[in-house]
Amino acid sequence: MTKVVISRRNGLIHALSVEGHSGYAPSGEDIVCAAVTTLVQALHIGLSDVLGNPVDSRVDQENTKIALEWHGMSSEVQAIAATICESFRALAETYPENVQLVEVQEDAS
Repeated sequence: MTKVVISRRNGLIHALSVEGHSGYAPSGEDIVCAAVTTLVQALHIGLSDVLGNPVDSRVDQENTKIALEWHGMSSEVQAIAATICESFRALAETYPENVQLVEVQEDAS
């Protein structure tokens, strides 16, 4: 099971983390894993390369985890983040045995 956590602050999406294997198929043949990887890459590329918005990324290969966090909250940043998050929601609805989506509202500090 791949767990996707979307973090919001004041209603705005500011971070996303993905952890675990989907378990849909063997490594190298797993279309769900490929979709998850593509969405994470698209989020990073959209925010960083296209918009020039800094993204902090942490990869923990031992625990199969990646976390992205960004600070820009422009409408363009939110549009890309919302698009990717809705894509993860659709993926979780299509493959509920393989992808779990969790949304977290954090307190502003």
